Amino acid sequence: MDLEPTTKHILQGRELIDYLVEKAATTTNAELVEREDRRNRRSTIVFSVITFIGISGLMGAAQLFIDNAVQDRTKEFRAEMTRNSEQLERRIAAMQLEGQALQKLLAQQMDTLSLNIDQKVKYQVSEEATRGLVLLKHREQYHAMKQFVSEIKEQIAINEYPENLLTAAVDTANSLADAPEILAEPQFKAMIETLIDLLARADRVKDITRVEKATRETCTRSKNIAFSLTDHFGQLIISSPYTVEQMPEEFETLTRYARASRELRFPEKSLMWELFVEYKRAKYARSATTDEIVGMIHNLAEADLRNFCYYVFLNSHPLHWSYTPDHESLMLAKLVEGLLDDYPELRKTVETQLASPELRPTVDQVLATREERQQKIDDLKVAKEPTPQPAAEPQTAAEPTEENVRR
Repeated sequence: MDLEPTTKHILQGRELIDYLVEKAATTTNAELVEREDRRNRRSTIVFSVITFIGISGLMGAAQLFIDNAVQDRTKEFRAEMTRNSEQLERRIAAMQLEGQALQKLLAQQMDTLSLNIDQKVKYQVSEEATRGLVLLKHREQYHAMKQFVSEIKEQIAINEYPENLLTAAVDTANSLADAPEILAEPQFKAMIETLIDLLARADRVKDITRVEKATRETCTRSKNIAFSLTDHFGQLIISSPYTVEQMPEEFETLTRYARASRELRFPEKSLMWELFVEYKRAKYARSATTDEIVGMIHNLAEADLRNFCYYVFLNSHPLHWSYTPDHESLMLAKLVEGLLDDYPELRKTVETQLASPELRPTVDQVLATREERQQKIDDLKVAKEPTPQPAAEPQTAAEPTEENVRR
């Protein structure tokens, strides 16, 4: 078969791919050229318009735009400033109100503080004045008591019993119970010692109790007062018809001053009265408690044991410590005799100590005083015995004799 001649070629393989790439590039290039032409035409139009309007017009439009923008921004700024100013004014007004309230509060507090200070100052001044008056009153009472005690000593020296002065001194001492500045005076202790001693000698139990309660701190620190009150309340308990259990207040006071005597390093005084009271509590018989106390006595130091034996000796006879026998002295002598009978070893100890060189002169002097007192009692009995009198005419009223007047 014969082929017809033609210009067409059939592309296959590599030729086809190259053809297609070339075709796409040509199409793309044509599109780019067309788009660039359009952009150039628009630029030409814009420049033509600018050329037609002129540069000054554009500048005016720009200036107008900028002025409008500045004015708008200025209006906004002024409005904001106005709002801020109003807020600031309101804040300032609020702060002024707060300041006025604070100033008013401070003024009130200052007035209150000033009033409180004035009241405190007035109170302190009044309190100091009152304290000064009280102190002055206590000082006056202190000097009055000093005068009372001095006059009491003078009357005692001339064998007079100052009843009224003792009562006045007791009242004054009782009124000084709340005066610590007076209680601390050195002379006050000496005055209380004298007063307690005189009250104990007169056996004025109620007055002793008043003074002791008012000046207890002073009393417990004084050896003389501790001795006087231990003896006083010990004698009171022993001579009483009541049992020890029925006298709790007296026993408490005795215990207090017996303890004070022991703390002041005079254990023999406290042990003696503790032994006497326990012997009475046991109905004047030996007991476990009295046995223990007697054992403690034998363990005393030599000087303390000697003093104990001397005190027992003083209480063994009424005339050893009193001018005339009375109920207290008789009861004590009876108790000592029974106690020494129940404790022969204690009696032997007492007799041995009384015969010692340290006590013998004092014991002999006490025995001599006892004989003198007994002689005076015997002489008084003889003087009181009635003597035969001649018959006398009857009298309408008998006048008192000198003896009756003294009695």
